Amino acid sequence: MSRRAERVAETIRKTVSLMIVSGLNDPRIGFLTVTRVEVSPDLTLAKVFVSVMGSPEKARAALRGLSSARKRIRLAVGKELALRTTPEIAFFTDPGIKQSFKISGILSDLARERAEREGGPTDQESDVEEEDGDDR
Repeated sequence: MSRRAERVAETIRKTVSLMIVSGLNDPRIGFLTVTRVEVSPDLTLAKVFVSVMGSPEKARAALRGLSSARKRIRLAVGKELALRTTPEIAFFTDPGIKQSFKISGILSDLARERAEREGGPTDQESDVEEEDGDDR
């Protein structure tokens, strides 16, 4: 992505985040975070990725709420950008955060199993031992 496209993507991310926090009163849009924005090379399309806390149903409802507010959001983005045309905005859920939690859980389980096989302390026990060692 070019430097210009990166700046446009970051401006869109900030503007959409601000709109979600203060400019939209749609109850379908619950607790969500704009994780990233991908802009096409010609700056005509912006894919906004959001992470939604809650069930898949809440995520779908949040996307419907964002889609219904797309014109207002695009207008706000257009005011922030000094471009001839404002990019079209499309919203998508970002599975990256959920995947990272899943991977983290799997790694923790593997570490715990390994510690149990070797008879060593688990992660939590080793943290306690380190803290005890600092007090001496």
